[in-house]
Amino acid sequence: MPMTIDELKTEIVAALAVLVSLIRGLEDLQKVSLSAPALDAVGKALADYVRRRSFLNLVVNALGSVDIGISKLEADGYPALANHPVLADVFAELQEQQDDIAAAIGEFEREPTATAITVSLGQATDKP
Repeated sequence: MPMTIDELKTEIVAALAVLVSLIRGLEDLQKVSLSAPALDAVGKALADYVRRRSFLNLVVNALGSVDIGISKLEADGYPALANHPVLADVFAELQEQQDDIAAAIGEFEREPTATAITVSLGQATDKP
């Protein structure tokens, strides 16, 4: 079953909390006396976790935008969209235009499409 937006946010926030601790620990490791290869390994791991944190933050921000968009749609009455009231003379003008367009379209007809095909084959002949 797919996750809801709230479930996804909860999972990402939990992952971010883990990353904060890992990043802080790796930053601390860079400050202690380690060999060059060890510092290199720590630096690579730190870069990976910082990149992941950045991607998770992008998703959290995007989900926040989705929440805002959904709230605005709901406040706007989504999915319903009310008809627009107009004055009687405006409605009459629109109705007249609709009637004119319907009359114009009535002057056209769809070209027929083939519904059957007949194939006649000639007599078979032997090859020389």
